[in-house]
Amino acid sequence: MDTKKISRAFLGLCFITFLISCEDSDVVSYPEYDLSYEMDTTRFLNTGEERTISLKFVRRKAIDNIKTDIWEKVPSSTISISSLNDSFRTQFYPEEQTIKVSIGENRTDEVQTGSLSITINEDQFNQTIAVPLRQDAAQIIYDYKIISEQNPFIIPKTGGEFFIPFTCMCQKTINGEKGDWKYSDMKKLRYQVVHTRINGEVHIETNGEIGHYKFHITATDPFEIVEGKQPLWYYVIRTQLFEETHVEYLKQLFVPENFNPEGDYDTGFIMGGSGPIEI
Repeated sequence: MDTKKISRAFLGLCFITFLISCEDSDVVSYPEYDLSYEMDTTRFLNTGEERTISLKFVRRKAIDNIKTDIWEKVPSSTISISSLNDSFRTQFYPEEQTIKVSIGENRTDEVQTGSLSITINEDQFNQTIAVPLRQDAAQIIYDYKIISEQNPFIIPKTGGEFFIPFTCMCQKTINGEKGDWKYSDMKKLRYQVVHTRINGEVHIETNGEIGHYKFHITATDPFEIVEGKQPLWYYVIRTQLFEETHVEYLKQLFVPENFNPEGDYDTGFIMGGSGPIEI
């Protein structure tokens, strides 16, 4: 066999292989990314729920730096997630490229906020997007029972210093679920005192135990009504001014001993004061 012919044939085969190899070594790159997702992230119910985030992460393919019309899904292996609030629990499903986000019931009066960080980490591309998360505050309703041991309280003509015990109990309803009645403070309530130039003072004090209180009354001697004037003196414990519903939980009356409810009286000039209760 002619050795020269074999050499030429071998060189020709190598050249063809080289051409094919060159064709197979196209440089693939991804110059553009479109990172979007589908989910209503504005609000989670205060009773707790689960939501699904569907990722729409794609990248545009380029060959030898020439962009094509081909958009590929970003590989799941390059995606990582983390939550900035442990109350929001997350689970990533790589095959579907979905994220389950769940949160339990919010039993506080504060809005729960957080953020889900989704990171894409590739050789030529690294980016993190933040998905805002928010849960409504609990719907909390407070109901009170305030009971006085003596109402009305009759103040003798001689006046003096007196104490009237009373108790405060509260029932808290959270997201429609009623709790037990418990002895409570009155810091969410407001007082109002009204009188017609009564020569006396009244304020409330704690009895040393939560939910147990007393009215401290000081009536100047002699304590009697002014002729022709109606003795008006009472202490109200009620809801705050900014609340939609006005509820009086207690209206404690203080009545002079010599008051005749059948008499003809002029109300006179009414005075008073009000403010938040701090005990």
